[in-house]
Amino acid sequence: MKVLFIAPSHFSIGELHNALCLAKQIQKDGEVYFLTSEKFSWYASKSVANVTSLTKGLRQKGVIKQIINSFRPDAIVLADYHNLFLESPIIDLDYLLNLHIPCFSIDSLAWGSEDRLLENKLFKNANYNSLKKRSLIKLPKIPAQFKLIRTCPVNSYKQDSENIISVKLYKEALQIDEERKMKIRAQLGCREQDKLIMIAKSSWANLLVKMRLMEKKQYNDARFSYEYILQELLSLYLQDFPSDTCIKLIGVSDETKFVSMKNGGKIEFVSLPFLHLEEYEQIILSCDLFITDNITSCSMGKAVFGKIPVISLVNH
Repeated sequence: MKVLFIAPSHFSIGELHNALCLAKQIQKDGEVYFLTSEKFSWYASKSVANVTSLTKGLRQKGVIKQIINSFRPDAIVLADYHNLFLESPIIDLDYLLNLHIPCFSIDSLAWGSEDRLLENKLFKNANYNSLKKRSLIKLPKIPAQFKLIRTCPVNSYKQDSENIISVKLYKEALQIDEERKMKIRAQLGCREQDKLIMIAKSSWANLLVKMRLMEKKQYNDARFSYEYILQELLSLYLQDFPSDTCIKLIGVSDETKFVSMKNGGKIEFVSLPFLHLEEYEQIILSCDLFITDNITSCSMGKAVFGKIPVISLVNH
């Protein structure tokens, strides 16, 4: 079986991550091709051989037509449908539907089964019209020609429609060799008594919060720093451990603006580059705790399947 995956987001890597996990299952007996944004094409190429970049044009069909003619897929998977409305209609959806090839869309947020009006509360009272007009976004339901793929454990396996397919991203509990785990921890500066904690932030939420803070001129105010709030939380976490315990807080982001609390050097942020799937998974499984602000985080699913304690921050 040949499957063409289209992951159009320029901001969020989570949808592409889910698609790559699904593609790994297909690759055992079939072949996959990825069409993704220029920003993340390198990430996809770490896991699959066939990758083509989408430019930032609107309603593109030329590049899709070229791949369809050369690759001849048996199915097309969009990851995810909502990105065409939250960001921009980078591909021509009508063209896809007229190809008469079975079409699927991963529906990570479970939004695709009905029309929705999404409200961005951050921008509801924005001063600038350019931000205010993004406070309400109409998200039409996924066209009837599409089958919906709900990835588990992010979504419930119980579905009320024949058009919805539940797919397991992970077939069994995730594990890492103890020797490999200790080596990773040592490379990140962890002593035996220290705690390794990963923070995984939603790309969309992080971007929108920063835009709103810049508008209100609060960007450099420590009171509104996500990392500052986390350090307050982790200071409480440290109270349950011996006094010589320190925390290495790791995350995949550029934290040049990281504001450190006066905690005696007990909490240190270590910025990681983007890693390919296997490296990233091994680091997650080497942690003592996983924290995210994204309740649909695929990484959180990996942490849970690796028996790593998880904190999910909602409306922080």
